[in-house]
Amino acid sequence: MKFGYQKGWTGWIMVGTLLAASVALGAEEPATQVRVLLAAKRHTVLSSRLAGPIERMTVNDGDRFDKGRELVFMNCSIQQAELEKAQAELDATRHTWEARKQLQNLSSGSALETRLAAVEVARTEAEVKRSRATVGMCILQAPFVGRVVARHAQPFQSVTPGQPLLEILDDSDLAAQLIVPSRWLRWLKAGTPFAIDLDETGKSYQGKVTMIGARIDPASQSVTVLGDLEGQHPELLAGMSGNARFSPPAGAPR
Repeated sequence: MKFGYQKGWTGWIMVGTLLAASVALGAEEPATQVRVLLAAKRHTVLSSRLAGPIERMTVNDGDRFDKGRELVFMNCSIQQAELEKAQAELDATRHTWEARKQLQNLSSGSALETRLAAVEVARTEAEVKRSRATVGMCILQAPFVGRVVARHAQPFQSVTPGQPLLEILDDSDLAAQLIVPSRWLRWLKAGTPFAIDLDETGKSYQGKVTMIGARIDPASQSVTVLGDLEGQHPELLAGMSGNARFSPPAGAPR
């Protein structure tokens, strides 16, 4: 851009205005916004704790459920039979122990036999507890209120211990995940407010910083930040993204 000599105060004012506009156009304004991702605070994969076939599943992809709802039923006929066997053995050992104690009281039995009978009762009680715990694994219950992200198995399918069955998340409590420049730590702290413009909804939401990461990435000179949204917004889903806008103090690094 070329500027000629201008006579008079009006000319000099015009030249000054054009120079200021040129500098402003050439300068790069530091950004005060970063990308943000909504993520569920509670998200897990429920896996099989037993080997065997699945009897039934009560939810499908996208279904909602309450805490404690029974989601998966395993076929545990063998485990149930083992529990009944252990209970029968416990009853038998208790009868033997009682008989040994009565004989000892009548001076017709030895103290050693009575103690051994008591030990056998303790052993069979432990077997019953173990069998009950195994049977308790036959039903998978929801650990929290949420939704099904994906089913990784089907009814009547035989699974192994540790095999994923259901991926679930709690969509009622979402966190905003951000990666911000580490220089922002001069003014960014827990409680700092920000606004979120989500791509999927086209709406703006208010939030505040709740946690700042414990380590700075030396390569990118950035740090992870988590935040909470204010209010209830049932239209929001985990995985939505957009821009988070901050208003740093005057003179603070951007």
